[in-house]
Amino acid sequence: MPYFRLLASPLAWLGAIFVGVLAISCTPSIAPTVSIPTQPSPPPGQVELCANALRTPFTLAGDSSKNPAVWGIDSSGDAFAITWPAGFRARFSPSLEILDPSGNVVERGGVVISDAGGGSGPGGEGFDICSIGGKTY
Repeated sequence: MPYFRLLASPLAWLGAIFVGVLAISCTPSIAPTVSIPTQPSPPPGQVELCANALRTPFTLAGDSSKNPAVWGIDSSGDAFAITWPAGFRARFSPSLEILDPSGNVVERGGVVISDAGGGSGPGGEGFDICSIGGKTY
C-alpha cells in the first residue's frame, strides 16, 4: 500500500504531469511537406530513361509561400523552374530540404548543386531533374 499512497498524493500527481509535459515538449516536430513540380510516374513495368545531361551548377532556392515553392538560380542570378522526379517533395524546417520518395533528404536550400542530371523542360524552359547526388530516379 505505500506505492498507492505515493500516487495518491497531490505532489506525486503534479510531478507525473510535469514529467509528461516535459516529454511532449521535447519531442521533435516534423514540418509538413510542400508539393513541388514533379514528373509523372512511369506506367507499371516501364523504365524511365534519364538523358543525364549535367546541368551547370546552380543554387537551390525556395519559399513555402510561393508557387512553385522551389526553384534554381544560375550563376548569372537568373531563376529557373525545376521539375523533380516523381514522388519528390519539399519541406521547410525551417530551411528548405528536398526529399526523395522515401523521405530521405537529397538536397538543401542555399547549396550549390553541381551533380544534377536531366534535360530541358517543356519548350526548353526550366530543367527536368532525373538524377542527383549520383543516383538516378
